[in-house]
Amino acid sequence: MTERRKPGGTPVEIFRSASSIEVEVVRGLLDAHGIDSHASAALSPTLFPLRFTQTQFQITVPSASATNARELIASHLDEAAATEVRRLTETLGPLEAHLGHKFDDLGLLEHALTHRSRAAEDLSGGVMATVVGDCMQRAPVFVFDSARGARDFVFWVEENLATIREHAEGTSSVAKLLYIDPYLANKMAFLRFNYSTGDAAGQNMVGRATFAACSWILEQVKTVRRFYLESNLATDKKASQVNIMNTRGKRVIAEATIPRETLVQNMRVEPETLHYHASIANVGTMLSGANNNGAHSPNAITAMFIATGQDVANVSESSAAIAYTEVTKEGDLYISITLPSLIIATHGGGTGLPTQKECLEIMGCVGKGKVKKLAEIIAGTVLAGELSLGAAISSLDWVSSHEQYGRNR
Repeated sequence: MTERRKPGGTPVEIFRSASSIEVEVVRGLLDAHGIDSHASAALSPTLFPLRFTQTQFQITVPSASATNARELIASHLDEAAATEVRRLTETLGPLEAHLGHKFDDLGLLEHALTHRSRAAEDLSGGVMATVVGDCMQRAPVFVFDSARGARDFVFWVEENLATIREHAEGTSSVAKLLYIDPYLANKMAFLRFNYSTGDAAGQNMVGRATFAACSWILEQVKTVRRFYLESNLATDKKASQVNIMNTRGKRVIAEATIPRETLVQNMRVEPETLHYHASIANVGTMLSGANNNGAHSPNAITAMFIATGQDVANVSESSAAIAYTEVTKEGDLYISITLPSLIIATHGGGTGLPTQKECLEIMGCVGKGKVKKLAEIIAGTVLAGELSLGAAISSLDWVSSHEQYGRNR
């Protein structure tokens, strides 16, 4: 076990466990809250015969920090008792079997396994996440003899929207046709059908609904020369500007205000420094043509997708993000992230697999009407990662952190 820091003052034991892993988890919690700690083996001998029954590990902190450290650990224990984290028991079974150790307090484990930025968010009052848009698309294209024919067709579609909606929604008890966006180019009419799809991601659902609607359209309009159910304007599995502007899946915004003192003490960076770095990164984003002016939203999104049974191929479009920071008049940091095309589900596909379903249950995201809650959780996780990496780069801790804690050695 490695020593993170060399605390000063008289060392006081505040935690003991038979598991070195559990000790390191608790040390991570203390470290995230700025409390110096030291871990060592605390062997407990028997009287006779002279042998050691079990190796114990202890955590010590400077005497001045002992009360805060105990209160911090106790607060997580209390929180665990007040929530439903005991549902982690079945999920942790394979992990405990692999480690050869049973975690006595699951709440402490769950809340200590946190990024330093999540600690900063906790100290700042948390993150507010808001779903502001929700729709899934299919984009057929109709080819005509002339541009005028395509234009007149769009007029006809607008006049017959109610009947088109009836045919589309007749294929599903969930899919609802919200509106159709027309795009004219050359002699083609591109139609983006926009649906709400309940707790499902809905790509297959809207494909079936749109095909039914277009079948009726083709029976009515005899001037169509060519038709394709998908024109590539829905941009399945591809990042695109049209989805950044118009939403695909869930459009969710996570935001937080981090007090200056919390940012300086926990992230070693001032709000002005992080804000200035963000403005420089905006220039780099423009030069690169990237779909994201943040740091690394796909890391958090991919991890959450795998854990909850999402279609990981959707990370390509779900990773689009719009980051924004400002320094408040109080000198604190306001930071937000907008995910304009987060494609997720809490029903269907891989969400029903045993492990993935358990992960959704842990977060309270199983059952009707829970998909927006999952979107908010993912957005909050992305914001934590953006805050952490942005601060690490701004404070020049990025490489040293990898060297100390990474797996590259």
